[in-house]
Amino acid sequence: MASLRRLFWLFVALAGAGVVLGSLFYFRLASEVPDFETSSLVLARIGRSVDALRERQQHETGKPGAPFAVVADEALAAPVGQLFLAELRCPDYLARAGDVGMASYYREAIAPSPTGAARCASRMAEELATRLLLPSHAHEILAGARLLSALGGRELFSLWLSARAFQPGGPIGLDEAAKALFHSSPQSLDWERASELVIASEYWDVVAYCKNPPYLKDLRDHFLARAGELLPAKAEPLRAAAAAPTSCEQPRSARK
Repeated sequence: MASLRRLFWLFVALAGAGVVLGSLFYFRLASEVPDFETSSLVLARIGRSVDALRERQQHETGKPGAPFAVVADEALAAPVGQLFLAELRCPDYLARAGDVGMASYYREAIAPSPTGAARCASRMAEELATRLLLPSHAHEILAGARLLSALGGRELFSLWLSARAFQPGGPIGLDEAAKALFHSSPQSLDWERASELVIASEYWDVVAYCKNPPYLKDLRDHFLARAGELLPAKAEPLRAAAAAPTSCEQPRSARK
């Protein structure tokens, strides 16, 4: 019995030491992460990061980039915003944006769900946190929670689109990409061009340089089919978009 008591108190001591060490680690980590008290502080920090990347691109390409700006709110509910949410597999995000916050962020960090607004908010916050150039992934997780707390779900989506990198070698931000591809604002794009803009976020060279028009059409039509399953109310315009030629299949003078 005495040995059991000693074992019990040893366990309690080890647990207490673990709590103390864990608390010290957390407070040290927290002290090394920016404390975003307002959304304006977040915008300023992310904006500086995006501007630095654009300046680096300018040195490499010789093409001047515009200063960082947040995409217009109209773009969120426009076809381009709906299709980016379909790509993320959370088409109801805008309707549920008020439900996401730090609590849902930490739940997703522990046990990610396959779909849902909280999962998408967690992904957006983590991707934005990588722009802060913090020392480790643990720092980025904590920064992502602070970003989401300062911004809220809708602002988070807007900022994520504004800082999205179009790879490989493409521009930074939705506005810049839409202007480079279609000489238009993102909120003015129809379903077929908006779908190409979504594809360009991962296949910039395919869309921007028309490297393989049949491949682009295959990518676009498969994406539109998946989007139609997630956006049943938009099934008809999405089918019409899939029937339309891609920008690479049109004469340059006819491109939107």
